[in-house]
Amino acid sequence: MKRKTVFIIILCAALIAATVVIVMLTNESTTGNNTAYTANKELAEGDAKSDAENSTKTAVCSFYPVYIAAKNIAKGVEGLNLTCLSQPQTGCLHDYQLTTDDVKLIESAGLLICNGGGMESFVNAAEYAKTYPGLRVLYASENLPVNELEEDNAHYWMDADLYEIYAQKVAIALSDFDTENAGIYMENYAAYREKIEETIALRDELSLEGKKVVNLSEPLSYLATDLGMEVSMFIDLEEEESISADTLAKACEILRSEDAVILYDEEGAEVANTLVTETGAKAVCLDVITTGDGNEDAWISGMTSNYNLLKEIQ
Repeated sequence: MKRKTVFIIILCAALIAATVVIVMLTNESTTGNNTAYTANKELAEGDAKSDAENSTKTAVCSFYPVYIAAKNIAKGVEGLNLTCLSQPQTGCLHDYQLTTDDVKLIESAGLLICNGGGMESFVNAAEYAKTYPGLRVLYASENLPVNELEEDNAHYWMDADLYEIYAQKVAIALSDFDTENAGIYMENYAAYREKIEETIALRDELSLEGKKVVNLSEPLSYLATDLGMEVSMFIDLEEEESISADTLAKACEILRSEDAVILYDEEGAEVANTLVTETGAKAVCLDVITTGDGNEDAWISGMTSNYNLLKEIQ
């Protein structure tokens, strides 16, 4: 936890410096008119419609968690077409394959916002630089610390502190991509950051340090570690088509001997119910925020619900 805290302080300092530069540059280019941030402010009257179409910038998010962060930061910005590559019900992109429409969407974009950490295996930034010379690629999780338990775990948004940095990096990328609206992006980030920190305050009310868990969901490793919980066993349901009798027996033994609880998402409900039946252990189904209806408060409401549910196992 201490190593994570020191790392976050250093990274935040660097990002704050970048934010200050963006704000200063924005202020220098502002004429004092409130319409200075409007993307179409200088359109000629005769060609207003065609010029507005030409001035529209397209930013594409790879999947749901990235899209939710970007949606908050781009709120109210005119002249930006923000869209998501995958459908809201797709979930994580481990086995995602680009469609013809996806390729066309990327070709039309100026900014591609990815989670990173190997989540988007179909994205090769170096190759994209050659194929799409006008496209910028952001990996929102770049330089963030990986989960100590699973080095290839890229579900960073489930750690509230990391998500705050994650969102800031999205804000900086959008500001750099669409400099005319940089002020709005950074103002929106400041407002979103307040919401994130209110959610973090709920997390800090929990007392789960050292609580033993059997975890059935890879994204929840970040949440558990963030809360100081001890993952006694992780069962990777994405890798194992069926759980062996030995694995179930081991999980049951841990649940009984360590008074551990079960953490799972909706995909792990069947296994969780089996373990509860066998041991009588407590189980908590949590939201991993990889699918939803696209509501901008999806992360806030999802994590708030998670923290409230976790109060029951303190």
